[in-house]
Amino acid sequence: MAIRITTEGDRLVHAIFCDACQAVIADATMAALVCVRTDLPRTAGAMHLHKGRCLDAAEQALRGQELWDGWVELAAHLEQLVAGLGFELAASSTARGQS
Repeated sequence: MAIRITTEGDRLVHAIFCDACQAVIADATMAALVCVRTDLPRTAGAMHLHKGRCLDAAEQALRGQELWDGWVELAAHLEQLVAGLGFELAASSTARGQS
């Protein structure tokens, strides 16, 4: 799974990891959400990948298996995900400067 919660000392760190190289995705504009075909109707699997080598390798492998269903920039996907949950980023405690 690409989303992990790790610890640094006594602090929780929430991060998205690349499904290919397992490194942290530090910049959502430099990463992609890849849609992977499934057997379920109107449902796609998801991979979080760095753009460049990780995305290129996944595309080649998935196309070879006829599972490639396109990609969107990770930043756009995260905005859609948050909006779909009815959450406004400005309303978050982090955005208000509280932690």
